[in-house]
Amino acid sequence: MAYDRFHLVGCVGVVLAVLLRSPSFGQDANPHKLLAEADRLAWLRVWTRAEPLYAQAREAFARSGDNKNALYAEVSQLRRQLPTLPVPEVSERLSGYLDDPIVENDERLRLRVLIIKGETDEDLDPPLSQRSWTEALALAQKLGEAGWANRARGELGLVAFLQGDTNLPVRVPGRGGNSVRVAR
Repeated sequence: MAYDRFHLVGCVGVVLAVLLRSPSFGQDANPHKLLAEADRLAWLRVWTRAEPLYAQAREAFARSGDNKNALYAEVSQLRRQLPTLPVPEVSERLSGYLDDPIVENDERLRLRVLIIKGETDEDLDPPLSQRSWTEALALAQKLGEAGWANRARGELGLVAFLQGDTNLPVRVPGRGGNSVRVAR
């Protein structure tokens, strides 16, 4: 009997510890923290963990009337859903977002839409992807987002390869800014 009670208390303790350490526990009150954590996970390309946080942030921002951040979270959430959605429809939807006045007037939101659009269009239409990544590169540089600028350069290299350009110079990571080799 004492063993059963001890075992039950131990199990409840483990469940509580797991819940309390969960990234989403207690964060509903601050959608900005949810968004920051989702962005961190997205940067690491852990979209399966980022997507539910984007969904929670989107709902919280929508409830508070913050349309810009709700749209940012919605667009970001689309990236995780991409493997299950028709790519041409997602591409068209993202094109529509680019024409939205909210996106046109907020450079960080526009950068996010361009990044997701560039990724979406890589297999569908490489020249279209190239346009998105080129604009994303310029915008990232303007905003001082070195990580996204580097990512855009890398994606532009991939798009060039998909279009048959195998002679594009490629920077070799970790060997200094001047180390370049020709991809063959």
